[in-house]
Amino acid sequence: MRFLLIFVTIFLLSTTASSQTISPYTKYVPPAKYESIQRDLSLELQLLCVQALNENISRADKFCNSCKNNNCDSNVVVFEDSSWLLFVISLHKDGYGYSVLHTKDNSRYYFNYIAHNTLMAWDNADSAGNFYHRYIKERYSLSTCMDYTP
Repeated sequence: MRFLLIFVTIFLLSTTASSQTISPYTKYVPPAKYESIQRDLSLELQLLCVQALNENISRADKFCNSCKNNNCDSNVVVFEDSSWLLFVISLHKDGYGYSVLHTKDNSRYYFNYIAHNTLMAWDNADSAGNFYHRYIKERYSLSTCMDYTP
């Protein structure tokens, strides 16, 4: 917005100056040609996606922290044979919940609530990593417009 105001001010000053009488002793400087400003909508969408994802992660983190003090229902699956997955915790209360995936590089990833029967299928899968990529990653992601998970 500030850029637009500065642009309009400069434009008005340059058109006013060019319509005035110019001294024969000064060099004539023609007004600069301004190209139209094109907006990068893909960049704007990406920024909106990042903002929405950060808000969703903050909301999930607050919910999980509140579950430490409140009685939330929880399910935990430990991945003993996985090379990169450590464990996942699903927390829910009153029809609302999130799941947190912990990896062996000490990272945490928040997801929408993963139901108990899906967690049990994940626990019994031949490969926890393949199950994650096939059934969990996109289906339970907190963002529909960008990928932030491993």
